[in-house]
Amino acid sequence: MASISQKSKVCRLNFSVSPMLSSNHQQPSHPVSVSVSVSVSIGFIKTGQGTMLTTRRRSLVGFIILAVGLIGLSTHLLLKSKIHHWETSFSEYVQNISSIVRNQLDTNEAVLAGFSAFLQAVDQSDADAAARYAAAVLAAYPHIYMLEVARGVPMSEQAAFEALLRRTWRPDFEFKHFPSLTHQPAQRQVNLNETWPVLFMYPVLSAASAVYGVKLESVGYLSYALSRTHNNPKPVVSPVFSMHEGENAFILMQSVSRPKQTRENSKPNFFGSTMVALLLVKTTAGVVSVSCSIGVSLCPSHGQSLDTLFKSADQAMYSVKQLGREGIALSDNNVR
Repeated sequence: MASISQKSKVCRLNFSVSPMLSSNHQQPSHPVSVSVSVSVSIGFIKTGQGTMLTTRRRSLVGFIILAVGLIGLSTHLLLKSKIHHWETSFSEYVQNISSIVRNQLDTNEAVLAGFSAFLQAVDQSDADAAARYAAAVLAAYPHIYMLEVARGVPMSEQAAFEALLRRTWRPDFEFKHFPSLTHQPAQRQVNLNETWPVLFMYPVLSAASAVYGVKLESVGYLSYALSRTHNNPKPVVSPVFSMHEGENAFILMQSVSRPKQTRENSKPNFFGSTMVALLLVKTTAGVVSVSCSIGVSLCPSHGQSLDTLFKSADQAMYSVKQLGREGIALSDNNVR
C-alpha cells in the first residue's frame, strides 16, 4: 500500500517600487515593497518506483496568480497617486514661474516709467543727478544691468551738437555707426528724421565706454524697436542680443518728450526735448540667427510640371545661398 507523506514548501514573492524624483527635486521616499509568502503543503505518494506529485498544484498556481494580481493592483494605485502628485507639483511650479516673470515684467515697466518721469524734469546737462537716480534704482532692483538715455538730434544739427559735446564733455566724442564699431556688416535699419546717439549710461563701465555716441538707429536689432517708440505711450521691448561687452540682454525702451529748453553753449546738452529711456536687462536666453533664402519659378516660363518647377526654384534658392544668403532669386530656367 502506498504511503502519503506531507512536505511543506514556502514560496516568497518580493516586489519593490521606487518612485522617481519629484518636480521640486526632493529626495525620493523609501521604496514600497510588497512581500507575499505562500505556504503550501504538497503530498507525495511513495511507490516502489518513485515519488509522484499529487496534490495542490492547481491551488498553488491560482494563489500565485492572485498574489501577482494584488501586487499589480497595488502598483497601479501607487503609480497613479504618484503621477497625480507630480502633475500637481509641476502645475504649481509653472504657476510660480509665471507669477515671477509677470511680476518682474511689471517691475521693469514701473522702473522705466519712473526713470522717464525723472528725465522730464532733470536739467539738460545734469548727468550727476541722473547718475544718483540710476544708482538708487539699481540698488533696489539688482536684476537691472544698466540705465541708458539716447537723445534725438535733428539731422541738420548733428555737426554743431557733436562740436558742443567735444568742447564741453569728451574731447574724443563722435557719432558712431554700430556696424563700424563692431566690425560687422551693415544691417537693415528704419529711416528716421533724427539720429539717436547714446549720451548717458549708468553704471559707467570701461568695457561699455565705446558705446557713447552710438546711433541707436544704426543697431539693426534696435532700429525697428526705436521706430515703434514714437507716439507710443507704452514701452517697447527689443529682441535678445549680444552686448558689446559680452553676454546676452534685451532692452526695454520708452519715448520721453518735454518742452524745449534754451540751449547753453557752455554745458553739454545730454537731455533734450526728445529722448528715449532704455532699461537694459541681462538674460540667459540664447540668440538665434535665422536667415531666409528664397527661389522662385513660374509656370509656364520655367516649366510645365511640378517636378520641373520645384527643381528650378530649388536651383534659384541655392544661387541665393552662394551669394551670402538672405535674398530672393528668380529661376534662370536652366533646369529642364
